Amino acid sequence: MVTGDERGVAPHEAGQASLVAVGVLALVVALAWGVARLGGAVGSVAAAQAVADAAALAGALDGEAAAHEVAERNGARLVGWRESGWVVQVVVERRGQRARATAEAWEAEPTAGGERGAGGRRTGPP
Repeated sequence: MVTGDERGVAPHEAGQASLVAVGVLALVVALAWGVARLGGAVGSVAAAQAVADAAALAGALDGEAAAHEVAERNGARLVGWRESGWVVQVVVERRGQRARATAEAWEAEPTAGGERGAGGRRTGPP
């Protein structure tokens, strides 16, 4: 008497590969979801840092109001401001992520045409 099918699989083992495939598929989906979440978090941190950098530069050049404006235009809010001499430090919050940046303002040297390049409102060393 022969048991199983022509492939040599016992009747109680038929369909076992389907269960393994479903388990592997579930694992792949869970890993993909985790990678996507991690990528989103890294992107949020980078975006918050970019806004903080821009706000610090704006603040060093044109003061706290400019830092507020840059932060708001980029979907963030300025939650910290410190100015010490020519150095400005800001903290911004964007989508639950906080980032800190520091900038220092210097007056640019005149160009060949007599115009000033990008520079700050302060001149000379402290």
